[in-house]
Amino acid sequence: MFDRQEILKIVAERHGIIVSGDDPILSVLAVSDVIYDQQSIKFIEQVHAISQSNSKRMAQQILAMQRHIHENSEKQNQHNQRIFEGIFSAALKDWERQNSNAIKSLDTKINEFRKTKNLTVFTLIIMLFLVGFLAIIALTKGL
Repeated sequence: MFDRQEILKIVAERHGIIVSGDDPILSVLAVSDVIYDQQSIKFIEQVHAISQSNSKRMAQQILAMQRHIHENSEKQNQHNQRIFEGIFSAALKDWERQNSNAIKSLDTKINEFRKTKNLTVFTLIIMLFLVGFLAIIALTKGL
């Protein structure tokens, strides 16, 4: 709403016209006040409607972005899982290879030990046989 006294003062200063408070021209000001009030209400309603529309659109965009982020997150998780599985699989194969090599090496050492043990036992048997043979010879010569 317009301040009538302020308007009368501005008209007098700018145009040099003195208008009284009961001048019929002020009825235009009253009509203008009514139009201004109505237009203000319509403008506020439109701003409110646009704001609600923008809020809905923004909410939809946020939901779409959240879905997109979730989908990308799932894809990234699957990708990371495939990478982890590849790394784990390679590490497991490497461990199995190393374990197999260690078992083969251990088997080789065990077989070598058995051969050495068998050779030692064989050598011991031959020595005992020779000692026994020499003892029999010594006994037969001494008898």
